[in-house]
Amino acid sequence: MSYDNNGGWYEYQIINAVNNWENPGWNNPINFVCASSNSGTMMDIYSKPSSFWPLNVRNGVLAETRFYDSSSVQINPANDYRFTRIFINDGTMHNQTAVQMKGTIAHEIGHTLGLDENNSNVYSIMCQTGNGRQVQTVQQIDNSTVVHIYS
Repeated sequence: MSYDNNGGWYEYQIINAVNNWENPGWNNPINFVCASSNSGTMMDIYSKPSSFWPLNVRNGVLAETRFYDSSSVQINPANDYRFTRIFINDGTMHNQTAVQMKGTIAHEIGHTLGLDENNSNVYSIMCQTGNGRQVQTVQQIDNSTVVHIYS
């Protein structure tokens, strides 16, 4: 895992979100290692201005996870991906509390771990905020899914 210099503004929330996945209160096989460069990492985090996103969605996006193959070509997340990049929308994220920022980053890390949206359960970190997510930390349902994927 690495993050760019602008991502450093979110360093505390990134560290908290990572720690939440590693130690959610239930056993799981997750262990992240922070790297000083993105060479060979599986998850990189960048902050971007709102203009990075298309005009029709930029004000509604807090963050986004994109998936890439071994040739660094962006692919559909349903495919076998090699690494991910999480992009934080600097324009909208600054309107969030620290707890909400951590929740958004934890949600995006969940995608990196292979979890889909869980918009039918507002008590899952994988529910999108726009669909009424009520939690900002990894829940047992999220942890159980990760354990199922990696066991």
